[in-house]
Amino acid sequence: MKNALKFSDSLLEDFCQTFTPKGSLSLMANYQLIPQLLCESIIDRAILTIECTSEEIASACNQFYQRWNLTTEEPQ
Repeated sequence: MKNALKFSDSLLEDFCQTFTPKGSLSLMANYQLIPQLLCESIIDRAILTIECTSEEIASACNQFYQRWNLTTEEPQ
């Protein structure tokens, strides 16, 4: 397990070093992620002021759990 943790820590460090503010824009452009990022940003701003009741949130969570076959609280 320690080897897996070391590998995971190393992988995370590599990931964090790869995504510097300067380098991340060119990486996103290379992988054609900028249009998706802009779309997500527009959606986030559009729904920012929408408020949901606790019943709506519970219903949305239940629909999500059913969609992804999450039947116990542990995977949720």
